[in-house]
Amino acid sequence: MNFIFFILLLFLAGFAAGFLILLGLTACTALLHPFLKRENPSKSALFINFFFSSYFWGLWACFCVGLTMKFTQKPEVTWDWLYWFFGFVWCASQVEWMSRGAEFTSDSTEEALSIMRMKARYVLVCVAAFLIFAFAPNLTKWPYGWFINGTGLAKHMHYEVTEGDEKETVINSEVLAFRKSITLRNEAMSQFENEYDLTKIRKSDIESATRLLNQSLEESNSVSERTLTLFDEELPFQYREKFLKGISLFREGINAKDDDMLVEGQNLMNEFGDFYTKMNRQKVEPFH
Repeated sequence: MNFIFFILLLFLAGFAAGFLILLGLTACTALLHPFLKRENPSKSALFINFFFSSYFWGLWACFCVGLTMKFTQKPEVTWDWLYWFFGFVWCASQVEWMSRGAEFTSDSTEEALSIMRMKARYVLVCVAAFLIFAFAPNLTKWPYGWFINGTGLAKHMHYEVTEGDEKETVINSEVLAFRKSITLRNEAMSQFENEYDLTKIRKSDIESATRLLNQSLEESNSVSERTLTLFDEELPFQYREKFLKGISLFREGINAKDDDMLVEGQNLMNEFGDFYTKMNRQKVEPFH
């Protein structure tokens, strides 16, 4: 379901991005029209046109990377490569989709070749921007910070920690979410009291536990691995692979009425608890 939702978002965003990019490029071209329509357009006008066009395509690549990171950070997502593959392909193919057939409606062979060269340049811009932002998402902060902060993608793109009030605000909000995810999990598990035979537990208690576990996973989406690293380098791995996977497995066990899945999920969460209580760094929240 996550993958279908991811593809649907990319598809819908592609239409929206196509409209906005076309609008921006049309405005830019209109301003430069007197200079670009000359027999020998000035190099400065051509550069400005390319710069603004590249900025819009870089923004599209930034969105694709941010959306891919958002989904691959979900604990239930295991095939990260599949999301990255489709995110990359959709990012690069958007140029082709927007300019499809343009070379066939051109007035001359020279114009058709010019359109094809333009498409190739902007495909390269998309590919380069996607790869750069995927490996160094911090670089999106300066040119597109306004966009990723406004859309909420910033917390998924692992910014480098910097000094200042903004850093403190981001870290504090993520620590609060981290605390809340653990608190919600503890409240959920208190419904069971080490009893995994669901036939011996009231239906209302099971429903309450399931709701609390879902809320715990939702809170975890607001926690970045970089913030957890501030407390212990091993904490991000333990939180993701033991705590969150344990919750997901335990929740699946409730839905499937599978005692083995319940025990396995609880064991994973206990392993996280053992690690968490032994951390030498500052404790963020007691785990039991």
